[in-house]
Amino acid sequence: MNRAAPPQPPPDSDLPRAGELFLPESAAVALGGFLDRRGFELLELRAVQAVYWPGQSCTVRYRARARGRDAERWLSLCALTASRPRSALPPPDDFERRFGLPDPVERQGEDFVVWTYPYDPVLAGLPDAAHGPTVRAASGLPAPAAFSVTPLRYRPRKRAVLRYMVLGGGGVREVLYGKVLRDDALRRTFDAHRALAGNGIALSRPRSFDGLDGLAVFSPIAGRSLRELLVDEAKLPSPRRVAELLHRVAAVPWRTGAVPRPQDREVLSVGGLLAHLLPHRSNEIEEAAADLAELAGAVAPGPTVHGDLYEGQVFVGERNGMGLIDLDDAGPGDPLLDAANFLAHLSVLSASAPGARRRPVAYRALLRPLLLEGLGASEADMAWREALCMLKLATGPFRVLSARWPSRVEARVDAAIRLLNRGAIAA
Repeated sequence: MNRAAPPQPPPDSDLPRAGELFLPESAAVALGGFLDRRGFELLELRAVQAVYWPGQSCTVRYRARARGRDAERWLSLCALTASRPRSALPPPDDFERRFGLPDPVERQGEDFVVWTYPYDPVLAGLPDAAHGPTVRAASGLPAPAAFSVTPLRYRPRKRAVLRYMVLGGGGVREVLYGKVLRDDALRRTFDAHRALAGNGIALSRPRSFDGLDGLAVFSPIAGRSLRELLVDEAKLPSPRRVAELLHRVAAVPWRTGAVPRPQDREVLSVGGLLAHLLPHRSNEIEEAAADLAELAGAVAPGPTVHGDLYEGQVFVGERNGMGLIDLDDAGPGDPLLDAANFLAHLSVLSASAPGARRRPVAYRALLRPLLLEGLGASEADMAWREALCMLKLATGPFRVLSARWPSRVEARVDAAIRLLNRGAIAA
C-alpha cells in the first residue's frame, strides 16, 4: 500500500468537484463520512482507477481498509461527480445481509455520488453475480461442496469480471468466469460468438443463468494468452498465425443490427481528456485528434471486428490453435483498426512490461507487413490508425493513476503524433 500518490490533474472549471476525488484529504472526508454512517472507520485509502471526461464526469475508484464492529476488511469504493447527474439504480433490499454493508450508495449533494462494490449505479446484475449462493442456485449445477466468488476486474459503470470456483463431490473442481455488462455490450457478446462460431477460432461460448440479468458466464479457454508468452519468453506462435486470425475475423459479415462504434467521436473525446491532462500540449493534441477524427469518420463500417483486439485477448492452444476472449466490444467496424490496435498494444507492452524486453517490438516488426498484405492496406492506411489507437492508449497511465502518469502519457502522445506524421508522409 505504500506508493507515491499520483500527481493531481489540472483544475476543471466545468466540473469543479473533480479535484476533490484526487486529493487524499478531500477523498478521505467524503468516503470516511460514507463509511462512518454505516458503522465503519476508514483506516487507509488509495485511489487506483479514474474514468474522467473533463467537463462531463469523473469517477475514481479507491482501495480502502476499514474497521467494522468485529474486524477489519478491504473495500472497493467509488466516487462520481458529474455535470448532469443521472439517476442511480436502487440497491437490492438484501444487500446488507449478503455483503455486510448497509445502503451501498449515497448521494452527497446534487453532483456527487459515493458507492461501494459490488453495487454499481448502472450494472443492475452485479450484486447478484457477486453473491456465491445466488449464482450457485441460478446455475443449475449439482450442489457442490464449495462455491466461491473472487472479483477480478471492475470498471465503474461499464463492466465487472468475476471468477467462480466450483468444488464438487469427489474433489472435482471447475473454474468459471462471469462478466457483468450493460445491456448493449451483453448483446454484442452473444451476437459475436454466434457470428464467429465455426470459423476455426477457439471461443468460450457464453451462457446465461436464469434470473441473473446482465451476466455472461464462460468456461476458461484453452491455452495461454499471447501476452503471457511474450512476457515469459515462452515459445511464440508464428506471426502468420496471428495475422490469419485477424483475417478470419474480418472475413465474417456482421448480420445483426448493432450500431458501429463512432471512432471519430471517441477520438475527439480522448483528445479532450489528453489536452486537459497536458495543457502545455493542448493545441497539438487537439489538432491531431481532429485530423484522426476526420480520417476515421470517412471509413464506412464493414465486417465483424473484435473491437478491442490486443495480445492479451488472443489465446494460443495446442498446436498453436488460436482463440479469442472478451467480445463485448465486437460488431461491424474497420478491420484495419483491429490490426492497428494490436500493433499499438505491442509497442506499449515493450515499454510497460520489463520482463518482455524487446520481444513485443520484434514480434510487431514481423507481424505488421503480414497484416498490411492480408488486409490490402497501404503504409498510410495503417499508420494513421496506429496513431488513433496510440492516442487512446495514452490515457492508460492516468486511468490506473500511475505515480508517473504525466511523463508516460506524454510519451504515448509523442508516439501517436509520430505515427500520424508518418502516415501523412506515406500518403
